[in-house]
Formats: sequence, structure tokens, C-alpha cells
Amino acid sequence: MPDKYVYRPRTNWAYLALVVTILGLAAGSFYAAGMVNEGNITLINSLAVVAIFWVFIVHPKVVFTTTGIEIHNPFRTVKVGWLRADDFVTKYSFTVLVKESRYSAWAAPAANRFITRRFHNTDYRGTGLETRKVIAPSDSPKSESGVALILANKHSQEAINKGTASDHLVKQLNWLAIAVCLSSVAVLLFTLSQ
Repeated sequence: MPDKYVYRPRTNWAYLALVVTILGLAAGSFYAAGMVNEGNITLINSLAVVAIFWVFIVHPKVVFTTTGIEIHNPFRTVKVGWLRADDFVTKYSFTVLVKESRYSAWAAPAANRFITRRFHNTDYRGTGLETRKVIAPSDSPKSESGVALILANKHSQEAINKGTASDHLVKQLNWLAIAVCLSSVAVLLFTLSQ
């Protein structure tokens, strides 16, 4: 396995492309109509909306390394060593449990009840989850939380076997994401008040 693996649902990139396309068409329609000032304002607002969308939808990810797992949420990053992680659960989203707390990943939400109706026992073959006594529908490899769970189990087991796993716990604020959101909201409020 690679030393570092980044997990982020691919649908987030499709959502970003859709938002950029719609906002680009909106700004382009003003320019095509000869309304340059309104087009400029729409373009500035579009960039602010895309920046906020990036922070909340595209930026969240789960990074698996040889020493531990990193959960990147919009405003906070948590790095947990494989030896410090007590368990992984997928009730509402992929969550790493440690003695002190629990850390959920925005990038790996659990499947809803309509999707779970399509799951079958054969979906779990080769995932390493067959040894669990109870397999929840959110553990399925067809859900984002299930994929993150399977990757976490495989990477942690490999790191422990190699002896590279550590027991660190680091919490950091994402100051850049906070600044981007605050400045984007300020731009939106300023341009909408004009």
C-alpha cells in the first residue's frame, strides 16, 4: 500500500464542476447582454460562493498514512495515530474513537436507509469485515463511510504489522479555511448591499 492515501468522494468534484458551470453561465449571460457592471458583480459573488463550496464540500478528506489517520474537516484537522485509535464506527459518518473523544469525517457520511436496502451479504466479501459479529448497512463498501472503514482497517493493520504505527493525537484549526469563509461572506454581504 502507498505511504499516504487520500480518500475524498469523487462526487464532490462533480458537484464543484456543476456549481462552477452554473455560476459561470450566470456571469456570462450578463456579459453577453452588455451589462458589464452586473457581470463583474456576479463574477465576484460566484468566486465567493465557489470558495465557500470548496471549504465545505471539496476540502474535507480522510488521509491514511503509515503512522496514523488524518481527518480534514472544514475548520479542523485531527491526526490520530493507529495505536491511539480504539475503534472505527460508521453510524452517521466514519468516526474514529479514542479514549478522550470521537472524531467524525465530513468526507465519509453513512448511507441512508434507501440505499441500504440494496445491500447484500456478498457485498462484504474481501473487505475484511466478515469477522465482525454485526455488520451495519453503513459498513458497506457501497457507502463512503464503509469505504473509509475498510481503508482504515487495512492501513492500520499494515502499519501495526510493519511497526510504523504511532500513538499521537494532534488537533489543529484550519486558519486558511476560516479566513476564506470569512472573507467570502464579507464579499457577499458587501456586494449584495450595493
